[in-house]
Amino acid sequence: MQRKTVNLPPIRAFGGLALQCAAIALLLSPVQGQATSPFMQAVSGAANSWQQLSVDIPAGTGSLSVVLAGGMGDGDLYVRFGEQPTATSFDCRPFLEGSNETCTIANPQAGAWKIGVNAFTDYTGANVTATWAPAKATATPPAPAQGQGSPFTRTVSGAVGTWERSSVEIPADTASLSVVLSGGMGDADLYVRFGEQPSEALFDCRPFLDSLDETCTIANPRAGVWHLGVNAFTDYTAVTLTATWTAAAPPPVTTPPVTTPPVTTPPVTTPPATDWQTQVLSKHNELRAKHCAPAMTWDEEVAKTAQAWSDTCVFEHDANNPNGENMARGSEQPADMWYSEVADYNFAAPGFSSKTGHFTQLVWRASTKLGCGRTMCPQGVTYVCRYAPGGNVTGQYEQNVLPSTTTCP
Repeated sequence: MQRKTVNLPPIRAFGGLALQCAAIALLLSPVQGQATSPFMQAVSGAANSWQQLSVDIPAGTGSLSVVLAGGMGDGDLYVRFGEQPTATSFDCRPFLEGSNETCTIANPQAGAWKIGVNAFTDYTGANVTATWAPAKATATPPAPAQGQGSPFTRTVSGAVGTWERSSVEIPADTASLSVVLSGGMGDADLYVRFGEQPSEALFDCRPFLDSLDETCTIANPRAGVWHLGVNAFTDYTAVTLTATWTAAAPPPVTTPPVTTPPVTTPPVTTPPATDWQTQVLSKHNELRAKHCAPAMTWDEEVAKTAQAWSDTCVFEHDANNPNGENMARGSEQPADMWYSEVADYNFAAPGFSSKTGHFTQLVWRASTKLGCGRTMCPQGVTYVCRYAPGGNVTGQYEQNVLPSTTTCP
C-alpha cells in the first residue's frame, strides 16, 4: 500500500507574506518478495526518495545476487539483512554512477534481506532482480589409492559467489604439487590450502588472474590433505580442475671423498738384526783384511749412537760425534760402495781427500770397534756406521792405510 507524505521546504518571504511551497515525495512501503528465485520488481523514484523491497532467503542458500539495471537516471542500490538499509547502514553498497549496480552475498543468512533503492537523481524504468541458489554440497573425493592418486581431475561449474571444493591426499616425500584450473566459460578463482578449506582471506596459493586459466605449484608439499577451492567471481561452467603430484627422486648416493691426510711416517728404526750385524761386520773385516787391518768387533754402545743419528734422516755428518763416521743412502751393501774409493787413493802420497775419506776410515788399522744403524727415511734407506777410535787422523795415514798386499807385516 502506498502513502504520501509532504516535505515542507524552508519558508521564504514574498511581498510581506510568508508562503510555503510544498514538495511531495513518494515513499513506498516495502514490497515483500516471494521466496522463490528469481524475484523482480520495476522501480522508479524522484531524487532523494527510497524504494524498499524485501526477499525471504531460505536456509542452505549458497549465494544471493541483487541487480539494479535499466531505465534512466541514477538510483543507488543498498542491501541489508534483517533491517531496512539506510545511507549509513547496509551490508552491500556498490556506489556506482547510473542505475546498473550489483550486490553479491555469498552464503547469505536465512531470513529477510532488505533491498533499498535511493534516488541520487530522478530515475525511471529500472528493475531490481534478486536471484539465489542453494549451496552445493562439497564433494570430497576419496583418498587416492597408494601410488594411483595422481592426477586427480574434476569438472566444476558454479554460480557467482559460490564455492566448489575438493581435496587430495598427498603422500610423504612428494617433490611437487601442481593444481591447474583451465577451460570452460566465465571467471572463477583458484585457491589451495593445506589442512583446511581455503577462503578469500586464508590460503597457501591464490593466483588471482582475470581468467579461468590459473595454476598453483607447491614445491615439496607437506604430506596430508590439501584442499582445493574454486570461487565463482562470475557464473562459470565446464571448468577442469586438475591436481598432479610427483614423488621426490631418491637422493643420489654420494660417497664423500676420502681425504687422506698426509701420512708423516716417523722413521722406522730397524735395530741391527743379528744376521745384518754379522753381514756388515763381516764385509768390513773382509775388506780391511786386504790392507792388513785387524778385524773389528761389534760395539752396542757405538751402534746405539749410529742408530740415533740415522733416525734423524739428516744426511750429513754429526759434528758432535767423537768417533769416525761413514754414511750412505740407498745402497744394499754400503761397505762395498765406500771401499770403491780405493781406486782414487794415492798410496805414494798418503793423506786425506774428500774423494777417499770413506775408504780410508773403513780400512783404518787403529779402529777396532764398529757400530752401525739403518733407517727407512722418506728419501730412502739411510746407513750410518761409526768407528772407534775414529780414523782419518792427520799425519797417521801412512801407518794406518796400507796398500793391498798378499803379505802383511
